[in-house]
Amino acid sequence: MNTFFLNNINSTIEFRLNSIESYLFIDTIALITFGSTNNEWINILPKLQLTAELKYFVYEDSNFIYPDSRSIFIPITIDPAQSQPVFKINRAIQNESLTFGINTEKKKYSILKLMLKEVNPITEKYELKFDVKMHDVVNELIQSP
Repeated sequence: MNTFFLNNINSTIEFRLNSIESYLFIDTIALITFGSTNNEWINILPKLQLTAELKYFVYEDSNFIYPDSRSIFIPITIDPAQSQPVFKINRAIQNESLTFGINTEKKKYSILKLMLKEVNPITEKYELKFDVKMHDVVNELIQSP
């Protein structure tokens, strides 16, 4: 099991996918608050939006990445009916193959990007703790604001 955190400062994380069989399985997401009450997560959760994006790159070398416009957006929902600050997600984000025109050679998406967005402003300090399993995903994590 691997763990990482997203919050309003570090709201994006990217994973490199090695193959068409690569996937990221989100087991749980914990909403951690640093305020004065234990139930602040009830007010924060509806203000958050999580999205995964599979991105394709035509070519990468040590100096540059040549992106392609193909991408897939996948919403990740947290069910507030679970009424606890640790939420069981049980969601696999599987890599997919794609082809171009008449060329039947299958290509794979190269990057899986998770994005956290505040749909309404949040003044409380918080972070989301992700517990995930990864298959055929490079351990190199790229975290950016």
